Amino acid sequence: MTTLKTQGIVKKFNKLAVVNRVDMALNGGEIVGLLGRTVQAKQPVLT
Repeated sequence: MTTLKTQGIVKKFNKLAVVNRVDMALNGGEIVGLLGRTVQAKQPVLT
């Protein structure tokens, strides 16, 4: 027995969860990109 109010809260919560996942994915991608750049920058020194 869910009321319209609780359904709305659940929908909002789900939207926030999706946004948080997207933010985490973007942040993860940025971190990986930075690591990739530092590795590439160090490669010429190693060769």
